[in-house]
Amino acid sequence: MADNKKPHKKLPKWLKNTLEVVGALTIFMAGYNLIGPLVYPQGRYFEWWTFPFSIILALIFVGLWSYHEERQAKKAEEQKLKAVKIEAERLKKQQALEAQTEQRAKIRRQKNAQAQNRHKK
Repeated sequence: MADNKKPHKKLPKWLKNTLEVVGALTIFMAGYNLIGPLVYPQGRYFEWWTFPFSIILALIFVGLWSYHEERQAKKAEEQKLKAVKIEAERLKKQQALEAQTEQRAKIRRQKNAQAQNRHKK
């Protein structure tokens, strides 16, 4: 039988990071609200009805931040590659100019040598 599995679409890095951070935050918040009253009954703890709103807001804000960071990193990488490309082109032009200058100097030396040989005769 042929495998008809769909290829897994890889989550964007910013989304994966967002889910990891908010997942850890969710576990921490739930643990705090569940275990906290057992350890310190007189403490103040958030109301459970606010829990889903906190998670949704965390997903939004952490997601926006993570997306922005990844986009900035991509822009910086593109600028770095562009700078490397420009530097390579500049170096190539400089080498071509040096080779051309060397070739002209060689031709000039040959002409000077020929002129000196004519004067010696």
